[in-house]
Amino acid sequence: MSDVPDDDLVPVLFDVPERSVGEVMALLGSQGIEAGHRREDGAILVAPIDEEDARGLLADFEPSPDIDETDHASRTPSVLWSGRGASGLLVVVVACLLAFWSTHLSGQPATRSRMLEHGAISWSLVESGELWRLFAAVFLHFDGAHILTNLLTLALIGPPLAHHLGAGRFLAVFLLTGVAGNVVSHVLVPTVGLKAGASGAVSGVLGALAGQTLRPEFRGRLRRWQVLGALGAVYALLVGAGPGRDNAAHAGGLLAGLLLGRWITPLDEPPPAAPTEPRPKPHSELRPPGR
Repeated sequence: MSDVPDDDLVPVLFDVPERSVGEVMALLGSQGIEAGHRREDGAILVAPIDEEDARGLLADFEPSPDIDETDHASRTPSVLWSGRGASGLLVVVVACLLAFWSTHLSGQPATRSRMLEHGAISWSLVESGELWRLFAAVFLHFDGAHILTNLLTLALIGPPLAHHLGAGRFLAVFLLTGVAGNVVSHVLVPTVGLKAGASGAVSGVLGALAGQTLRPEFRGRLRRWQVLGALGAVYALLVGAGPGRDNAAHAGGLLAGLLLGRWITPLDEPPPAAPTEPRPKPHSELRPPGR
């Protein structure tokens, strides 16, 4: 791949910053398209036979933003747990641990009556008007494995969202998606058993992270289907589905989180760009008539 390509190559992308050249080359190379880079105008060039495919592949490409090393360092997990928005995460963790301690006195398994007393969801009680259980059950867990799985998953995906939204809005997303998941589960999957757990809210946090990347100001080359595909893969890995799981609550929380994440503006939203005059296409990008 040469910086001075042959004269018969045609340009498919202009003004590509040096930091993004490797990214563009890798993207084209993944589809078997060989390309060159012209330094004087930042153009990416390909053979005429590959021009149409390359233009389609690069139609939505946007150069990656400059990386601020100071800001990047502030987003590492260890700092995120003590930085912006971390208090929202700590509130959730402490609330879940306190609820677990209260329902598992003396290290014994929680009884049905104790779980009901603290707010576990019973279909008949909710139907009779005890709607507060849809909220309280978000913080309750049946055993140690149950709470450990949810809190470990939250430790992985919670810090980035808390950093973007701040403590208050992170808490709002956690609670709203948890309640949404419980409502979906209550309506679609009525059962005589008790229901409780933060899995719907954890799924909601994951969905909100994906929703943030679907906002208009997100700077990246991922298309919506790629974001949603990645969301599905991460969901299957961290939350999963199967027998014994409240899949309706998980799905309800995930969808609610996706919608909230797409709607909520992050704290570090870039200012709107000033309007500029349209830049004329370089002469080499213009095609002769009839081509």
